[in-house]
Amino acid sequence: MDSFKGLLVWKKASIMRRPEKKIKPAGLGKDFLDWKRSLADRNTVLIILDAARADHFSSYGYWRPTTPNLDKFAEEAVLFTDAYSEALTTRASMGTLFTGFPLTVLSLHSITSQIPEELTTLAQMFQKKTIKTTGFAGVGNVSSSFGFGRGFDQYFELYREEEFYRKSQEYLPYVLPWLESNKDNRFFLYVHFKEPHAAYSPLLPFKGMFTGAFEESVDLSVHLNPIADTLTDGQIEFIRAGYDENLASVDSVVGEILEKMRSLGILDQSIVIVTADHGELLGEKDSIFGHGGYFGEGGMHIPLFIRFPKSHGIEYPAQVHALVKTSDLLATLADIHDFDLQNDLILGKSLLPLLWDPAAEVNPFMISEKRGTPGYCYRTKKHKLIYWMENAPIEFYDLENDPDAMNNVYEQNRILAHYYLTGLKKWITSQTLIRDALLKGDPSVREIDMKQIDEKTLENLRALGYIK
Repeated sequence: MDSFKGLLVWKKASIMRRPEKKIKPAGLGKDFLDWKRSLADRNTVLIILDAARADHFSSYGYWRPTTPNLDKFAEEAVLFTDAYSEALTTRASMGTLFTGFPLTVLSLHSITSQIPEELTTLAQMFQKKTIKTTGFAGVGNVSSSFGFGRGFDQYFELYREEEFYRKSQEYLPYVLPWLESNKDNRFFLYVHFKEPHAAYSPLLPFKGMFTGAFEESVDLSVHLNPIADTLTDGQIEFIRAGYDENLASVDSVVGEILEKMRSLGILDQSIVIVTADHGELLGEKDSIFGHGGYFGEGGMHIPLFIRFPKSHGIEYPAQVHALVKTSDLLATLADIHDFDLQNDLILGKSLLPLLWDPAAEVNPFMISEKRGTPGYCYRTKKHKLIYWMENAPIEFYDLENDPDAMNNVYEQNRILAHYYLTGLKKWITSQTLIRDALLKGDPSVREIDMKQIDEKTLENLRALGYIK
């Protein structure tokens, strides 16, 4: 790639996939039911790429070859083009994926918050079905200290290991032998990688793969927001290239895991989900980097691939364009395994009907939340409303004409914006009532004392920039 000098010219990428198949809606008849029953006997593998934004995956049309292994995987899977995270930070979004409840109910607002004990986790649901449950986590935000180990027969917190530096390649000596020894078991496997989360410093041969072509650089080990106003266009592009190297690195490891599953004969016996907890902002609007503070498209739009075992002669669509969200994954697995969901109050919708009719919609809207001082994003396919509880200006975007949500058109669309705002406030009220009904006492009292968090977890959270 040429060095960046002067004007930067960008071309909007589009998702490049195998040709779309004509999938004729079959209705929810016997074939569907037989197929769904067959899925309940399969393994489930959930792979999380931390802070992965969809538009930097080459399988989503990105111009760099960042994800060749997931490109290949996508040829056998269903790619969901419009998947969004329901929270901007790891613990909140993974809490939603694991329980089906949003941040308003979970109340995971601080570094010491834990999943409420009244809520059943995904691993506990699998465990009740006598399915072996194992997790590999290299991220302290999903520590067992915060309730994420509940329901796992084995929960390996890899950051506790000596000489573990949060690199995706370091997972392989643990995950690959586990697959070998459990190939004859029915299991739920959760693997949570730290990459492509900052710092953007992968191992060789990925380090320098994209950044090596730049004349301008910046220290990628520092927090970027304090220096954002001083960065040149070339330096911002260098940062994005560093992020892409992290993504290419973890993609290679996912590829090795998938190939191991294939060689063991268990890939075709498994439902494999690859997604992210949330995305990452890379200096687009107001020069914001990272995640957690603003509802930019790059921070909310996440990749989602689901590979279903081929059976009953069913053809799956290559892509699904419906608006989907994090909690839909739990609802989908609950649909497959007939989990006993708590009071049917979760917000997720099963994605299985979309495989029969890819043009259908299961979510008229989705809501993403910010921890700490509350903030909300109410999003439909056509519009996006951002509402801050601290009396900041309302933001409203016309996504059909402004897909990157760069131009606030609230003043020109006050009536429509307030229609959405009314829906958002009703949603907040309903979820607050659910929280009060399900949880006992003040959620803030549930936070564990910082002294109860072990030093390895604190060290990992410091490395990730969550505490000083």
